[in-house]
Formats: sequence, structure tokens, C-alpha cells
Amino acid sequence: MGLQTGWIEKRESERKEAAWELTYQVIGDEEAAQLCKEHLRQEAEAAPGDAIAATGARTHDVSAQGLAVVGPRSLAPGTKLLLYIHPPRQDHSLVVVAEVVHCVLDASASAHYRSGMRILAVDQAALDQILRGL
Repeated sequence: MGLQTGWIEKRESERKEAAWELTYQVIGDEEAAQLCKEHLRQEAEAAPGDAIAATGARTHDVSAQGLAVVGPRSLAPGTKLLLYIHPPRQDHSLVVVAEVVHCVLDASASAHYRSGMRILAVDQAALDQILRGL
């Protein structure tokens, strides 16, 4: 039996390339748990004043369970975020609670980081509809 090397794909759902602008807010564990419990209460629909404009931040790819974000800031694994994703041709932002799984300097983008994130809560029907359009 030969030695196997390389990346092992762990995703349960298809990843689709999507470069969508976004803003985000770092939130604590308790707030993330509450938002997940309440399935993204309506108050989260409007981006709060302390959301980070995240100049240059965008999604790289998206799946039903996670996403990759490229942006100018390094995000520590375990960090919880409230993301406001702005897909084109949509009337409103897609609000996502996510947790950073890993973050690396992106060699393909000057001084940007690529963060892999696990989706903790999202309007799954809205996300599925957007992904079908890709």
C-alpha cells in the first residue's frame, strides 16, 4: 500500500465560488449561542453601527455548511462572527452566524487572509436559493 499525501476533502456539501462583499461584527460565545437559539432573530437583520465595514472583505466560496472569507484582517480560530453577506441581485443581506475554523495568509492576494468558517446559523432556505442561482 502506497503513502497517500495531499488535502483530504471534509465538506459534506458542494462548495461554490462566490465573491460577495460583506461586513461583519465579532460577537461573544453567549451572543452567538443566543442568535443560534433564536434562529437569527429579526433584530439582526439590520447591520448594527459597530459592524466592521471590512473594506475589501468578500466571500471566496460558499457551501450549505461553511464559507471562506478573504479580507485584510487575521481572524483567530474560534472567533464567532455575525456576517452580513451582500450577494448581487438580492434585496437584503444574508445574515450568518459563523465560527472561524482556520485563518492563513492568502498568497494569491496581497496582504490578505483567507479564513475558513463553519456556519452556525443561517436562513437555510434563503442560502439554498442563492446557491442554486450560482
